[in-house]
Amino acid sequence: MTTEKTCQENWEARVKAVGFRETAIGFLRDRLYREYDKTRADNLIRRLGKYEPQQEIVKLLCQNPAWRQRAEELILELPEVTADPQTHFVFNGEGNVPKVPILGENRLYFGCGENFYGLDAETGTVIWQLQNPGKRWSTAHLSEQSLYVSSAGILHSLSPEDGNERWCFEVKKGLTSPFSHHDRVFVGSEEGTLYAVDVEHGDRLWTFNVTRPISVAPGVWQNKIFAASKDHSLYAVNMDDGECLWHFTTGAKIYGTPHVSEGVVYLTSADHKIYALFAASGQVLWSFTTEGEVHCSPFEDDGKVYVSSRDRHLYILDAEDGKELWRYKTLGYPSSPTACRGMVYFSVQGRVYGISVADRKMRWCFPLGFPMATSPVTGPKRIYVGTLQGQLVCLKLKTELDEQGSTQVLKEFLDPEPEP
Repeated sequence: MTTEKTCQENWEARVKAVGFRETAIGFLRDRLYREYDKTRADNLIRRLGKYEPQQEIVKLLCQNPAWRQRAEELILELPEVTADPQTHFVFNGEGNVPKVPILGENRLYFGCGENFYGLDAETGTVIWQLQNPGKRWSTAHLSEQSLYVSSAGILHSLSPEDGNERWCFEVKKGLTSPFSHHDRVFVGSEEGTLYAVDVEHGDRLWTFNVTRPISVAPGVWQNKIFAASKDHSLYAVNMDDGECLWHFTTGAKIYGTPHVSEGVVYLTSADHKIYALFAASGQVLWSFTTEGEVHCSPFEDDGKVYVSSRDRHLYILDAEDGKELWRYKTLGYPSSPTACRGMVYFSVQGRVYGISVADRKMRWCFPLGFPMATSPVTGPKRIYVGTLQGQLVCLKLKTELDEQGSTQVLKEFLDPEPEP
C-alpha cells in the first residue's frame, strides 16, 4: 500500500470517528508540534476551536498533496452553516407565485405568472425574459444543451444563454413539467398522454395513454422512465417505445413528484404513505405510514429519505428498510424537503427552516415576512424560495469564518513572518 493511500485511508477513518473539524485540528496540532513550540500550538488550537473549517482553511492545512485532494472532497460533505442566513436578494414577480426554480451554472430559470425568466443566480438580475400572455409556465428542466419548459399546450426548447426558442411541440391540452434524457424529452399532459419528443427537432416519437392527467418524474433507471397519474398509479415506461413495463396503484391521489435513486423509486400518496418500489419490477421494497396525507415530493440523500406529511411532521427514514430514524414537528404543513451537506431544508407558513441531520436540531428559522412559501432549492451557500405574494427570495448561508477569523489565524502560523 502506498504512503499516499495510507494517508488518505487514515484521514477517512479519523473523520468518521471524530468528525472533520477535530480531524483537521488534530492534523494541524501534530504539524505544529513538529514545527513550532507546544505553547504556541496550544494557543492556536484554542483560537481555532471556536470556528468551523472551510475550504480555504483546508487548503492551508493540507500542504501535502496526498491529503489535500481528499480533504477538499470531504469539506463539501460538511453541513452548510450553523449561523442564521441573510437575505441576499429579492426578485419581485409582480404578484404571481414563482415556480420552483431550476439552478444552472450561475443562472436561475423559473416561470412566474405569464413570464419566464433567466436570472443571474448571484445578483437576481434579469438576463432574459419570455412572455406568454394569459398562460402559465411549468417547472423547467435543464439539460446540457437545452432548457425545456411547458406553457399551456406547448413544450418549448430554449437556449439557456439567451432564451431563444429552438423548437416547440404543441398539443391540444395543457402539458406538465418536462424531463429529458439522452436524445429525447418526455412530458405529460392534462388529458392523460405521456409524450416522447426528439430533442433535436421536437418531433413526436411515441405516446403512452392513461385516463387521468399524468406527469413524468425526473429520473431514469435501466431505460425506464416513471410517470405518476391522478388515477392513483405510477407507471414504468420503456423510454424507447413507450411500452408500459409495470404499474403500481396507491390508495389515493399522487400529488408529489416521485424520486428515482439507485434502482428505487420513492413515491408519496394522499393515502398517508410513502412507498419504496424496486424500479426494475415495481415490487414494494417497503412502505411507511404517516398520520396525514402526503402531498409533497420525497427526497433521498446519503441513505436517508426525507418526506413531509400533512400531519405536520417532517420524517427521516432509513432508505434501506423504511424504518423511522426521527421526525421533526412543525407548526403547519411543511413543503417538500431538500437535503444538502448535512442539513435538511423546508418551508412552513412563510418560514424557511434549517435542521441539522446529525443532531436533529433546528439550526435556524428564517421568516420571509409572507404567510406562505414554496419548497426551497439549494445552491452553493444559497437557498432560493418563492412566496405566494410573488417574490423569489435568495438567502445567503453564512459561515462562522471570515478573513479576520480563523483563516487569518492559520495564515499567521502556517506562514509566519520571519522574526527580526
